[in-house]
Amino acid sequence: MTDRATPTPNPNPTPQPDWPRWQKALSIEAETGFGNLMGRSSRFNVFLASCFAEPATGLTDHDRDRWQTLADRFQNYDSLTTAKRQQLVADARRTILQSQRQVDSYWAKQRELERKQQQISQTSEMAAHITVKQTNRGKMPALNPSHPTTAKPTNSTTN
Repeated sequence: MTDRATPTPNPNPTPQPDWPRWQKALSIEAETGFGNLMGRSSRFNVFLASCFAEPATGLTDHDRDRWQTLADRFQNYDSLTTAKRQQLVADARRTILQSQRQVDSYWAKQRELERKQQQISQTSEMAAHITVKQTNRGKMPALNPSHPTTAKPTNSTTN
């Protein structure tokens, strides 16, 4: 069972949301009276439903569920009254702001974790290097028969 307060990594990471674009779509929809405007390639509700259908990496299970609920609500946008559309847009705005803070925090923690892991790795490498030096201290170098300074003297007599 997953702790609902702990962010779970997205098993299929996707690019992070284009928060400003989402906010702009919500603003334009509100400014024009919640009429489900046609955008570049789709209607407002289809665009937002697709946005919320792919939760950002770093959200808790609870927030992922909330995103899915918003995606479902936007799919039914055409059947909502103007008052219900207004409420949905407000809910979406709040969710985006909360999610953005949570995702930013998640990525900041990930960067800090990576930095600490690099420090541990570097410290481990330095410790291993020091251990090798200390282990080799006081030991005679191995003899290399082909090297003139470490070759064993021979017992041959010269005339």
